[in-house]
Amino acid sequence: MSHLVPRNYQLEAAAAACKENRIVNLPTGTGKTLIAALVHEWINSRMTLIVCPSVAVIEQHRQFFHSRGIQNIIVDTAAALMGRIFDYGGLGDDDDIDDSDVNRIIMQEMRQHVLQKVADVQLVVFDECHHAIGHHPYVKLAQLLCKYKGIDENGNTEDGSNCRILGLTASFIHGSFENISKKRQRLENNLHAKLWTPQSAESLVSLGDKNPMKCFYKVDYKAPDTRISKKDIEKRSLELMTPVLKTLPYGMAKIVSQEVSKSAYLCYYILGEVGWSFFLRDGLVPYLDAKLRQKAEYVARDAAQQSETDLRYHLEHDNESLATSTHTFPTADELGAQRAEYLIPLYRYLQQSIPIIDQLSPKCESLIEILESCTSSVKKVVQVPMGPYFEGDMYGNQQFTTQVIEEQDQSLVFVERAVLCIPLAKVIEMKTKRATRPVMGVQSMSADTRNATLQDFKKGSLKIIVATSSLEEGIDVADCKVVVRFDYFSSVRSHIQGSGRARHPDAKIFYFEQEPDIEEKKASLMTLAAGNPKMDVPDIEPQTRNMVPGIDDVDDGKKVREPPHLRVREYPTLADCGVGHRFDKEETTWDPVQNKSQRTMECQQCKAASVVIKSRAFGQGRKKKERYYVFGGLNNPWVCKYATEEEIWEAAERQGQLQDAQSTHQESKTQLVLGEK
Repeated sequence: MSHLVPRNYQLEAAAAACKENRIVNLPTGTGKTLIAALVHEWINSRMTLIVCPSVAVIEQHRQFFHSRGIQNIIVDTAAALMGRIFDYGGLGDDDDIDDSDVNRIIMQEMRQHVLQKVADVQLVVFDECHHAIGHHPYVKLAQLLCKYKGIDENGNTEDGSNCRILGLTASFIHGSFENISKKRQRLENNLHAKLWTPQSAESLVSLGDKNPMKCFYKVDYKAPDTRISKKDIEKRSLELMTPVLKTLPYGMAKIVSQEVSKSAYLCYYILGEVGWSFFLRDGLVPYLDAKLRQKAEYVARDAAQQSETDLRYHLEHDNESLATSTHTFPTADELGAQRAEYLIPLYRYLQQSIPIIDQLSPKCESLIEILESCTSSVKKVVQVPMGPYFEGDMYGNQQFTTQVIEEQDQSLVFVERAVLCIPLAKVIEMKTKRATRPVMGVQSMSADTRNATLQDFKKGSLKIIVATSSLEEGIDVADCKVVVRFDYFSSVRSHIQGSGRARHPDAKIFYFEQEPDIEEKKASLMTLAAGNPKMDVPDIEPQTRNMVPGIDDVDDGKKVREPPHLRVREYPTLADCGVGHRFDKEETTWDPVQNKSQRTMECQQCKAASVVIKSRAFGQGRKKKERYYVFGGLNNPWVCKYATEEEIWEAAERQGQLQDAQSTHQESKTQLVLGEK
């Protein structure tokens, strides 16, 4: 990569970024990372921070800068950089801390330590900087840098040195296509930088050569069959799984059943019978395992942090007995072993028991037709080594043999929901006979599996990837010929980033749900707005989504609420938790749904109701704690079956008094308003 020759627009952007803080807005695939490298070299930065939106692209950026001989860089996510440099979480926002709470001498030492770390930083690059809105870590990192370095909009610092901020993005709009001027101003204020787009004729010409026009197509397909309802698919799925669900603990069986109820019909409706089959057979267990593993990692980390906090608290208050007591919490490895104990037999059972029904939905049939007709196979003759060097001829020369290798074009298929990735990948691989793998976000797939899949795709051994929006940013595949937006997307950023994945000269982009012309109009207006800050850009309503019956249109989009006595609520005392229950002995139990331990009390009479004991910190310094009780839900009867008539009547009277008090309060407010009038 070190031999790359900068184009005119890259030189112009780098020159502008050297003079003042800039947000470079250029299309995907136009070499924005090279601009960052040029700025680093031209200002002779002693240290450069490369801030990445996700862990998946860290190594890609590091390799690019190292290929140009640049070593004095730190490449990481914003959250990791805040922890490494600013000790964020230990230091935090110290402006509002009272003198009585924190020793100011210690805080001053911590500030000096941070200042030493950031002293050599002269360039900060925010990749995909459109994320710098709201409460995103990009915003906090920029605030901390400006606070400790004293950076202004021109990149000047309080000590007279320079520290440039460079943002890189293909779409400065994050979210819906409305209030464009306000969103631009908010992004510039958060990063203390000004938006930049090419202005000179030479730069515009070179940019047009680098970013040719793409071919967009709208796919029309028949409506899916809705004669089978969500309840029918749910019942059918659970009947097939009943034998193995009976062998699982209640908590794990509940998790599996809930996921089947939520996702089985979705796969059937969008992909057909074959998608439903592959979801149960191949997709359910890996999807659940990834979600539970992510929760387990959070629980194990939080448990370790809580143990350290409790230990420090007890040592400060001379509670040696409590400080030496050990609370055993399961580690991430132990939780993984527990998951494997139940999920592996479940996976084996589903592999053997779920039949593959070869019936595609009309939408899925159209997708297969696109992938087969728009991609081609080329046979090449290559020389392949016959074996190790010592197996050559008598002179030690390596022997080669001729083989014919069939090379196929690569394709990307984007879906909206992660649960569709594995079933759709299986369907595509079965129908096209081409290697296909899913790629999902960090909460639905392990980082190792994700990175290995992306590396195979870049090498060319993997031909098709089915991915969520997590792959819109970061991956760079020059030979990707077909990009398919199989599902609905909600922002112009997704249109620009997703279509930017197609780097082949003859690339084609297919939209199933949106009109490409409308999305291209939004992208053009955004490009014009980037170069003209005073331009009045009209708001464009987002295109409508096709609703999935029984999933997207439940109660017209409103969540169905359970009756009051069935809702899980917080209560200040045990007396408020139901009627007639006798909660006595406290026990420590494990919640398999939340993946954490909890303190509970069971009714000693009916043995059917239980209450969860929790506590919250309050007061100055949050050193005081109070208990509260969580009770309710379908599995907890509100009235104990051994409750006496007196207890039931007392509960009814309390409820009546509460309602009378509420009505009296409302009447007094009404009289007060009328009296004022």
